[in-house]
Amino acid sequence: MSTNSLHFVMRSYGIAIALLLATIPAVAWSQAAPVPVVEEQAKPVKHSADWVEKRIAKLHADLHITAAQESVWTDVATAMRDNCQGNEKPDRPMGQTGQQDDCS
Repeated sequence: MSTNSLHFVMRSYGIAIALLLATIPAVAWSQAAPVPVVEEQAKPVKHSADWVEKRIAKLHADLHITAAQESVWTDVATAMRDNCQGNEKPDRPMGQTGQQDDCS
């Protein structure tokens, strides 16, 4: 191997290493610290009683409730209606007062 070709190879390796080292800071800077996510508290959604009844009917149809499942489904539908009624029941857990939906 001649001296010129050896210099060419060494220069090529030197340039390749320099380019590689030059990209390291760019990669490090592009990975900035993650932005903290502030989760907002869910606000109660107000639905009308009509909306709840339509939702119950849609779920009943979409889930293909059978006759054997109907008694359990009635309990689910009742719970959905009760949730729409608000916090009038005394058996609700503490901290849920004041989150009353307008289902009238």
